Amino acid sequence: MKSNLTVLFYTCNRIPEPFAAKVRAQLLKAIGDTPLISVTHRSMEFGQNICVVMCPPSTWLLYRQILIGALAARTEYIACAEDDMLATPEHYLFRPPTNDTFYYSKGRWWLEKDSFRYRPNRIVMGTCIVNRELLIGALERRFAKFPNPPTTREEQTGWSEPGRYWWYWKLPKEKIAYFHEDTSTVIQVNHKCGLGGMRRSNESDTYADALPEWGNAMSLYEDLFVVQKNVTSEGILTCPSYQF
Repeated sequence: MKSNLTVLFYTCNRIPEPFAAKVRAQLLKAIGDTPLISVTHRSMEFGQNICVVMCPPSTWLLYRQILIGALAARTEYIACAEDDMLATPEHYLFRPPTNDTFYYSKGRWWLEKDSFRYRPNRIVMGTCIVNRELLIGALERRFAKFPNPPTTREEQTGWSEPGRYWWYWKLPKEKIAYFHEDTSTVIQVNHKCGLGGMRRSNESDTYADALPEWGNAMSLYEDLFVVQKNVTSEGILTCPSYQF
């Protein structure tokens, strides 16, 4: 049966191997024969690959990559996938019940060196599954206002998940909803190479040594970073210099 979903993977290729390769392998395992588009800073043999012009990583460029991939897709729905996130097959089975809403999984946990960490009420673009036309429209409205990378704090503020800050830029209101609550279908590794760097803990966070879908946190972390050369003595991934 032909899938009505395209998985859209985007990366700035800063994360060293083999960590990055293990993330990609898990994605392929989770999505099966679902169409895959990758939008990257370096050419890759990973689904239908679109290589963008090399320039400094930024939130603005991340959403530009998402728009490029969404325009290339031909399915009704898009599922976003990021280069430091692991997801179960169940995550990609979700389909939006309406086409006017951005859906974000509430089943995302951070993976730390020795535990999983959950923060309630935090949406992340890498868990979004949405109608393709809705996504394109929302992003095109943003780029119509700011076609070039932001140079001021005001311009930077609005670059976030659709459904947030629409009022800040005086855009049409964007509806959001959640799926997969009370699960742990998505894991995001807390590391230094992401756009936001290491994410600090919050008093509202919940911790777990193990999760049903992923097993023990310490074992999963060690499996991801085994034989990883770009790791400090504390086991935290270090980021190589970005080459322009």
